[in-house]
Amino acid sequence: MLRVDGHLVTVFHLRDGGVRATQPWCPHRAGPLADGLLDDDVVVCPLHGRTFSLDSGEAGPTEVGIATYTAQLDGDGTIVLTLPAAGSLPSCSDGVSAGEPPGPQAAAAPFSGGNEHHDQGGA
Repeated sequence: MLRVDGHLVTVFHLRDGGVRATQPWCPHRAGPLADGLLDDDVVVCPLHGRTFSLDSGEAGPTEVGIATYTAQLDGDGTIVLTLPAAGSLPSCSDGVSAGEPPGPQAAAAPFSGGNEHHDQGGA
């Protein structure tokens, strides 16, 4: 999990070698998506089993989706993220504050820079 210009981002390394990036918590009850299970291009929230597409952020038909961000690996394996130029973090439902979500994402390390970010690590 990374904090980049005010955005908390979870980066997933897929079995096929690709990477995907999303908001770090489930919009239902702020379950930490980094602790979720991966199934191809879907993450399953560890708290209540809600599923989200890692490509589009779409959820089930009656559920709120998640924000996704462009993520790719460059030639030397560095993760390149493209984030929105400005804006606040996505809201959580059920009265959970987006500014201070519970869980390990609250302690993510700060990053600084422009809109495109490079990181050697990841979740």
